[in-house]
Amino acid sequence: MIKKKWMFPLAFVLSLLINSIASAATEPMLKQYTGWSYGDNYGKFSGYVPALEKQVEANPWQLAQWAGMFTFADKNTRVVPNYDVFNVKKKPEDDKFDKENGFGLVYKSTESLGVLFDSIWAGQTGITTKQREHFRKQFSESANDPIFKKGHDFYYTLEEFHPFLRTSGIVQRMGIKFNKAQKVNENSYRALYDVSAWPELKVTTGNTLTINYLSYGFTERDIRIVATAKGKFPDFTNAVSLTEGKLIHTSKEKQAGTVQVLAKDLVKTLGKDVDIILEDGYGRTVIQSITLPDDQTLDFVPTKLTFTKNGQLWVKIRYDGNDVISSDYIHKNGIPNIAGIKIGGALTNEFTMGSRFTDISQTLVKGTIFNVYLGKINVGTKPGKYYIKATTLINNPNHQERALESPAAAYTNNEIKGEWMIEVEEPKNDMVALSVTTSPDSITKGGQTVITAKVKNDGTNGQNDVLIRFFDNTKKIYETRKTFEAGQTLTIGSFKWTGSSTGIHNITVSVDPEKEKPDKNRSNNVATTGCSVSSSASGSGGECNNPEAKGEWSISYPVITGYPTKTYEHYYTNTEGVRNWYTISYTDYNDPIWENRNVQYKENLTISAEVNTKQGIATDLKRPKESDRESRGSWEIIPYAKKNGKNANEITRAGYGIELKVKTDYFTDWESKVPNGLEGTAYPIGGTYYGPEAVYATFYTPNGKMERQVKLERTSGDRNNATWELPLQTITSDSGKAYQSRKYMTSVNAADGYYRIKLSTGPSGMNGLVACVTKQVQILGSVYDDVQNLRRVN
Repeated sequence: MIKKKWMFPLAFVLSLLINSIASAATEPMLKQYTGWSYGDNYGKFSGYVPALEKQVEANPWQLAQWAGMFTFADKNTRVVPNYDVFNVKKKPEDDKFDKENGFGLVYKSTESLGVLFDSIWAGQTGITTKQREHFRKQFSESANDPIFKKGHDFYYTLEEFHPFLRTSGIVQRMGIKFNKAQKVNENSYRALYDVSAWPELKVTTGNTLTINYLSYGFTERDIRIVATAKGKFPDFTNAVSLTEGKLIHTSKEKQAGTVQVLAKDLVKTLGKDVDIILEDGYGRTVIQSITLPDDQTLDFVPTKLTFTKNGQLWVKIRYDGNDVISSDYIHKNGIPNIAGIKIGGALTNEFTMGSRFTDISQTLVKGTIFNVYLGKINVGTKPGKYYIKATTLINNPNHQERALESPAAAYTNNEIKGEWMIEVEEPKNDMVALSVTTSPDSITKGGQTVITAKVKNDGTNGQNDVLIRFFDNTKKIYETRKTFEAGQTLTIGSFKWTGSSTGIHNITVSVDPEKEKPDKNRSNNVATTGCSVSSSASGSGGECNNPEAKGEWSISYPVITGYPTKTYEHYYTNTEGVRNWYTISYTDYNDPIWENRNVQYKENLTISAEVNTKQGIATDLKRPKESDRESRGSWEIIPYAKKNGKNANEITRAGYGIELKVKTDYFTDWESKVPNGLEGTAYPIGGTYYGPEAVYATFYTPNGKMERQVKLERTSGDRNNATWELPLQTITSDSGKAYQSRKYMTSVNAADGYYRIKLSTGPSGMNGLVACVTKQVQILGSVYDDVQNLRRVN
């Protein structure tokens, strides 16, 4: 009786506590994302309802407020008063919302999961801020897991737009499991959860580390145990796995184990001060800092700092320590070194540059000297005196990939300083590419041209051993070196070059392309010209039927695209001792950036033709006329053509003539797309391409024998669009009358059949395009069949 008497008030007080908290937190967690309040109800709930054991689509729902109670392993309970629950109707037509079907949902976003995390874990002690943030971030990013989509039991869509996750499902990723739903009264419900214990870790040091661990959870998970340099968490970039790179996979609620590892293996990679970290698969971590035993002596000492005439900074490093295997103590990326540079005088600047030294033998031997290149100090081209101070730190102790030195005091002797003065004189020379020529500037494939350039030293000082290089588009074809007196102009070449491929070849001369000499203006160091290489096609009327010919070619133009930017890295230290880096840069307009731009050009040639025998002109014996002389066979040919569906003007008698009218059209977009660069580049190559200069007609008799080839005359148009006809000639009729005609007279002995006429262009354009077409004329009888008709006319 006494026991019951005390239990009732305790339960009553707990109930009052929860109800009072709940009444204070009237806003749902989801309100900032949806605008909904408790008691709201809508009609479109889609997803898996656990109580119904099925997926529903567009069921009505109501938002209710429960209390979420999370009981931790130490029996402490965290109450979440605004635990959002959705009551879903079993069927859309039901009158009431079934509270027994209610279950918790959380809005699907990293922010919303972060709020849920905070509501459960607020007030937890015994872990650092970094550990809490790592755990929170890993859980919050579960919102972006691609498995949560339509069809997944934990994924829901409300009102066809808002995505949600089942609370009892997603909190499993924090090592939490749903216990049960508890009805307090008609208007009050609770969701009860159990929270698994935080992981535990105990490390025993010695030559062999012994790591005993305990990990807790309710789901399958992967535990990892690693070591990092002390204080690096949560940066696992250079972490060393203590389980041979494998994860410990478990589904046990309590997973216990032991891991052992040699201390010296960790010292080689991380140094003596390390953190042993266990992550339990949920993002919860336990960290133990330890100091590893180490009796090795390893020390890198800078002995000399040198600044060369061409601006290179070098440091000599001596190794003082035990003989060891280099890879055991030096990172694979090499030894990191930095140098803080201060420049005063004509130009003031301050920056830091760094390098990684990798030329290290397999074994480190005491007394070994390394010559280490730190970088090049470029003070620019501004004339004047410059004062340079360098503070160099070898094997930068602050770098995460530093080589191991031992004992710790070995890092204190890594600094060396130096001071120098240099003077920069203003460049007095300007090398100029005046011109480059090809002679001839048009060759056939396999032919040769002679290339010559003129280069001038437009300065007051001589220049020795200047590199001069020639290119075909971007391919180097020739180079030489020349010595110039002040103001001297030299002819470079001549040399022969063979055109091995058709197209326009951009021949370029570049003076001092490797920038070996002082030059106050490099924008005039390039000159270009073009050389056309065409095919050797003759276009003499060979057998073909190709009324359209196309060609294309690529040309490379040198273009100034910009100017180099030189940068200096600077930093300043804030009040917390943190270095903040920034960059200062300037543009050198005396040293333009040349690049090649490839442009594709095309050309097109077409040919069409018409034949006309004039036999389609009807004659009338009773009303003779002048044109009857051209269509003496029409009396038979016209009826024959109509009966057989043919064109009477494409039929004639043996011994009569044939007229031709051929049209050619040529087009090219040559030099319509010259790239636009800086300082007027690129330069056009020049030249013009035209259509054919000649068209040929080759006549074949009905028995297939070539009878004659005739070169046609251009009767109208221009070099690109022209009309061609047979040459004008004087013909005398049997009556003795002479008249002008552009006809080809067929053989009077030709047999019935077809005259074939091959019409072909000469080479055109850049590629030597040739187009051709075949026409035919039918022979039907001979002139002798029309003798009677002729007599009547005469």
